[in-house]
Amino acid sequence: MIQIVLVLALLVIAAVEDVRKREISGALLLGLAAVSLVYSAFSIYRGQNTGLDVAMSLLPGAFVMLLAWITREGIGYGDGLLLLAMGPVIGFGGLVMGLVIAFFASGVLSIILMIFKKVGKRYSFPFVPFMTVGMVVSCFAKI
Repeated sequence: MIQIVLVLALLVIAAVEDVRKREISGALLLGLAAVSLVYSAFSIYRGQNTGLDVAMSLLPGAFVMLLAWITREGIGYGDGLLLLAMGPVIGFGGLVMGLVIAFFASGVLSIILMIFKKVGKRYSFPFVPFMTVGMVVSCFAKI
């Protein structure tokens, strides 16, 4: 539970950073990755997870990295790296649920902004705040 709270706190910091600077710092990503690495090692050691569980938890991040490449960074690489770093702590199911919520929420906001002609088709906004909401909802749904 502590590791989830820590990851979500770091995710909130990343969301604020993404809104302000439109990027996520490497130090924050390394911090998240360190939390995940330590958690993975202990959970495998204690028999709570297997190596396959940890590998599966990296798939959503790898998928978003692929989307970033396909869309020429319509979704940024930082978003994928953030998901890769959170994967082992949140888990495959939690990440997928959080991403579905995040994509839905960002899509709804996009449609609303386009209907009211506040933005055009090419407008982009930070995705990490949506990811944060999705992951918080996903983590609390598991509890």
